[in-house]
Amino acid sequence: MKIFIFGAGASKGSQEGYSPNVLAPLVDEIFNETYQDFANQVGVEKGEIEGFRNDFILSGKGLEEWLTDLWERYTKSAAEITQRRYQAIFGRTTFYIWWLMQKVSQTYNHQNGYKLFLDKLSEEGEDYGFINFNYDTLLDRALVDTGYNLGGTLTSYADAKYFKPHGSVNWFLKKRPEDQTISGEEIYDNLARYRLAANAMYSGSQIPFNLTVLEPSHHDLTRPDIIHSGNFGNQYAFPFILIPLASKLYDRIETYKENIVDRATELVSGAKDIYLIGYRANDDLIKDIFASANNAKLHVVGHGHAQDIQKEVLSWATTLKVGKIYNNGFTDFINTYGDNQ
Repeated sequence: MKIFIFGAGASKGSQEGYSPNVLAPLVDEIFNETYQDFANQVGVEKGEIEGFRNDFILSGKGLEEWLTDLWERYTKSAAEITQRRYQAIFGRTTFYIWWLMQKVSQTYNHQNGYKLFLDKLSEEGEDYGFINFNYDTLLDRALVDTGYNLGGTLTSYADAKYFKPHGSVNWFLKKRPEDQTISGEEIYDNLARYRLAANAMYSGSQIPFNLTVLEPSHHDLTRPDIIHSGNFGNQYAFPFILIPLASKLYDRIETYKENIVDRATELVSGAKDIYLIGYRANDDLIKDIFASANNAKLHVVGHGHAQDIQKEVLSWATTLKVGKIYNNGFTDFINTYGDNQ
């Protein structure tokens, strides 16, 4: 079996065949000025995103490392006011990233690279599996167009041999029973729900694995008010996306590891070839997933740094073997796929 593992560079590369109105950002581009206008639509001030970008740039670190430092300040502080402040920051950041990546998802069309790639794979007659670290649904929509029905429950994703360890913009978690509810309104207040949800999402207790999965192209996903719709009792829900930290967030959501990470690990155990596409593989989560890999070849698709990524991964994934290097990006890989496999 061949396993294809996608990162942010793959989604960005998948858009190269057309001119989308929202380009998929790489991880370090999430707070770029280009995307700030999406913040207000989910109850986040545009200026706060600008402040995040400035702080991140001044830190001289990668975004994952910078956010991880903030996370450690939150988890290590004994002061309630400090904890609450960072809970709110991470909550608002999650809603901002969710809406940005939903906007990216809406750029999908039949010229998208994921669709073209799946068309090629369908002609080979082999078994494939997919692990996607992106929040967007560009690949999800391509799989639907290829004949897989995704939605309803995560079983539909497992049936497609498709796993998203960082979550997806079309997945939602219902709030905890003890989270504050809104009552006694005369006028329905959207922003009040975003504020409550952002403040509650990273509070101390785990979120139950009570998941709602919408079909990736469902029209409801084009509305930011989906998170406080009738699906969730007109209260609020949390987008099931894990913010991009270098460390793992297993303890945030009940049975997350068992339902998603362990299933992806099982998939990798049957791989003969593993392709990293637009993915740096520098977080702790992928190390757990690769723990089951046995004697598979590791191929890397990137833009000029593929060999460095392969060397780094093989330094800790010692059961993998050296595979091929593709240094001209995802689009070129799609165009030439099958020529030298």
